Amino acid sequence: MSDDAGDDATTVPAESAEPPPEPPAPADEMPEDFAVSTEAIGQKDAQQDLDSMLGRRPGTAAGNIQNRGQTAVGAGAMAAEAIISTTINMGKKSKSWRGDLQRAHVEALIERYVRSRSDDDLKISLETRRVVYLNARPGSGRYAAAQVALAARHSVDRVARIQVAPGTRLAEVVDEQDYFADDHGHIIDAAEAHSIGFVDLLAIDKKIKGSNATVVVIGPFARRGHDLGPYLFEHRRSSAMDVFRGQLIAWLRGRKWCVGPCGDECRLDCVPGFVEAFTSTVAVSRHFDDSMTLDEASSIATALVAAAEPGMGLDDVLDEILRRRLWDQARALLRADDDEDRDDGRPWSGTADYRRAFRIAYAVLEGAPVSAVFHAADRLLEIQRGEGASVPAETTECELDCLLPAGMRGQDPAALPSGRARVARLANPELVPALLEVAWNERGLGSRLLRWLDGLAGNDRQIVRLRAAIVAGLLCFQDFDGVTRELVEPWVRSRQQRLRQAAGLSLMTCAREPALRGLIEDRLRAWTYEGNAYTRDSVAWAYAYGLGGQLPYDGLRRLRRIGADGWQRGSLLISLGVDETFRADRAAMVLDDLRSWIDAPDDAKRLQVHAARAFVRLARRRAGDGPELVRLAGLSAIDERRTAGLWAAALCLPSTAASAWAELTRWLVLSADVPGMDRRFLALMRELAGVPALRSRAAHQCRHVWRPQHPRNPLLPSLAAMIERT
Repeated sequence: MSDDAGDDATTVPAESAEPPPEPPAPADEMPEDFAVSTEAIGQKDAQQDLDSMLGRRPGTAAGNIQNRGQTAVGAGAMAAEAIISTTINMGKKSKSWRGDLQRAHVEALIERYVRSRSDDDLKISLETRRVVYLNARPGSGRYAAAQVALAARHSVDRVARIQVAPGTRLAEVVDEQDYFADDHGHIIDAAEAHSIGFVDLLAIDKKIKGSNATVVVIGPFARRGHDLGPYLFEHRRSSAMDVFRGQLIAWLRGRKWCVGPCGDECRLDCVPGFVEAFTSTVAVSRHFDDSMTLDEASSIATALVAAAEPGMGLDDVLDEILRRRLWDQARALLRADDDEDRDDGRPWSGTADYRRAFRIAYAVLEGAPVSAVFHAADRLLEIQRGEGASVPAETTECELDCLLPAGMRGQDPAALPSGRARVARLANPELVPALLEVAWNERGLGSRLLRWLDGLAGNDRQIVRLRAAIVAGLLCFQDFDGVTRELVEPWVRSRQQRLRQAAGLSLMTCAREPALRGLIEDRLRAWTYEGNAYTRDSVAWAYAYGLGGQLPYDGLRRLRRIGADGWQRGSLLISLGVDETFRADRAAMVLDDLRSWIDAPDDAKRLQVHAARAFVRLARRRAGDGPELVRLAGLSAIDERRTAGLWAAALCLPSTAASAWAELTRWLVLSADVPGMDRRFLALMRELAGVPALRSRAAHQCRHVWRPQHPRNPLLPSLAAMIERT
């Protein structure tokens, strides 16, 4: 699929052949400087992006739920907006009505209520005014806040609700019936009234003048330019997460479900701690952002407990509920209707096609500059409408806020540091896989997305290339054979290093799905042992990005074959791949394999160089306060004799000597501070001093480098004496 027409002068290597001798290095080739870190290829960023998008999170440390008594769920609305009331139809000339709220309902609501940030101010306002217009967007908990405030001012059995019929003027309803009772609090639901202005609120104020009644009016959101005057009160909602936690605690306690190792005498004191631990992870909390209504947050808590059963964990149940919510969000975003609700009431920018393309580009290129997102959206729209079709003029100047719903964006532009480019940020990165799934399976954009990603993979910006590769891997979840055939395999065989890099990252991404790992293994085997130097380089990129974490068992064997290629001698991909494949439970096997590389019958000593580079990276790994290799030696997983040969090779080879001696010096410094490491370090130096090629160098290092630089190190006298005896 990739276009390599610009490289026609270069011969494609035959199977098992090497690339052309000494080809001119492309400008984007990886530098040969050994000091380069994983940040140079974006490995760390790619792993973090994948963790965010795929929602990886640890299981809840608290136990499973257990029923500790008869289910006892009290009456009351769990949702902040779904208010249940007992009503009496009082209207005779219209469909408006008045009803008193049940005492039990109000008490249950107060018990489960999660306080908002403006509750104290509302209480004070009702003490100084008879009428308040409670202004907030739907789903912000206005009805619950009004009921709690009025019950506190009057009584739990003195709260009434007045429902205004759709299309009816508020002032007419007030004049029509005597809806107001002395020393009662009244909630007027005028969300569908004809219109509400200062005159309507003034009429209510005059109506209840002289009584001890108070009124809270709830209607449409009042934007700038309203004429509600002093009656307006801005309601500041609780966070969706606070409501979810509060309702979940109430449900678990109401059903008497023990969630800890309490035994038969559980008093449900374990519930708050369990809920706090359950909801404290970033993967959970980012779903409950400002775009979620409080009604929805409460409904999720209700659905979670309803779907769970005693003896089972809640993680999988919540994941399924949130996954369905993400699908619904993705469908709405890609529908891009012109009548889609906007918070500020302004019209949307561009056409529905352009908004759809921009939203896909914004999600795919999260972390890239917004200017790159606009460019990518234009290109996607061209592909959607056919090559050669120009982007309509109305889409060339679109406002960002009028292209994306407020809940999709995750960054406040006002908080950006001066001089920093604005980048695309999602409120919830897990929206990306959901958007891709909907676009692929429900909107038929698959082939056009592949062509679009193929172009992005050669972009000049690294962040754009990395994100395109990750998304290609995610699309493999939908159609592995199709995406691999049309996109990934052409990248694997490409003469362009950027595309081979993209192929490696997409393979690592694809391996995050366990069901696909067998298919990936088959292709890796063919590309490594039956392919050419280009396909093997793509496999090396995959392991450098962390494929060994998902497929560790044949990784070192493949990396050894790849490392034998001549053009890999100056590459760091092999050492990066070994580092990513390393695991504590396989430490001895990995070190033994690296030692076999050093002893391999390789006239050019390519594998020896790769083994030394890889070992220096392993020596830099930390576990707690000290090196991971030292910790593993303390656990008897490895010993100094197993590592001495690798240390010797790294310390002697010109390409790794400086880095190896620098790391050995850090080990010396740490040995004075990390308990038990001094003994391990002296044992290692005893083995190294026994190597003839290192004996004089070790003595020189101790006498002329370590002693002047670290004169107070307590190990130096013993170390010097040991080297002298050796």
